[in-house]
Amino acid sequence: MKTEMYKEVVNKLRAAKKSSKVLGKPVYLCIRQVFEEMINSGELPNNYRLPPDRELASLVGVTHITLGKGLNELRKQGLVERSPYRGTFVRSALDDDFVHTDKSNLVAIIFDDVTEKTFQSDLFVAMHSALRNNGYEIMFLSSSGSDEIQFNQIRSILQKPNCCGCIVWSALSARQARELMNMKPVDFPLVFLDKYYEDVSLDCAIYDNFGSAVQVGDIFIRRGYRKFKFLYLEESFEYNPVHDRYRGLRRSMIKHNIDPDNVLLIKYRMFQKLISRNSFKILKIPFCVPQPIVLRTI
Repeated sequence: MKTEMYKEVVNKLRAAKKSSKVLGKPVYLCIRQVFEEMINSGELPNNYRLPPDRELASLVGVTHITLGKGLNELRKQGLVERSPYRGTFVRSALDDDFVHTDKSNLVAIIFDDVTEKTFQSDLFVAMHSALRNNGYEIMFLSSSGSDEIQFNQIRSILQKPNCCGCIVWSALSARQARELMNMKPVDFPLVFLDKYYEDVSLDCAIYDNFGSAVQVGDIFIRRGYRKFKFLYLEESFEYNPVHDRYRGLRRSMIKHNIDPDNVLLIKYRMFQKLISRNSFKILKIPFCVPQPIVLRTI
């Protein structure tokens, strides 16, 4: 182990521990961020072996459980390999020593997050079959729900392309997507799924939630409706497709010179109160998301 690199890791983790209180962020997420930045920047090279969990945790001043939680997040992202016998090694999925597949046959698939149902979705199964049947290998990465992690993952791929294309379940902002699209080579397809970006030139976009909501709004406005109630789960409102539908519905109102604030946001827990009133018509719109949105029209 290189002494200077060892000290640098410890110092940065100590600083991250202190900053977690200021930022109001869990320590393990700050630990993950430090390692992620060091790996993506090349400061921690591929195959670098990290100190044992208990040893490193003791030096940083955290429990080995907290440290292990941060390292396990990195493992889910494909940035480290962990073994109870061999220890923890940097395994950047973007390093030439790690990716042995021919660049022309490798496609990166980046998930916004991974759950037990991720690999069971019809879209993923069809995509996986199509790629494999056409002779492509697949590299999987997870962004753990973080737009910053996903941005850095894609940027690293574009800066050192080991693959011929990238498919992303996007968690990015429009600014991040625009920057990446401007950075990518012309012949490199960067495909965003489950996200709509206005004024961003895209290779491909699937699930145009924004456009679909605009069309739904247009249909009902032509039928004479002027107000909508948009039901949502509080914890899922910032989930990209849900927020895009809300914006799309507001855009439809603006198109027809109607106050967009007539799209009223209603949390699911208030649903029972609303459903008890018989003056509202309920319309369920079958969007392809884990929790379909219920749109109530007035």
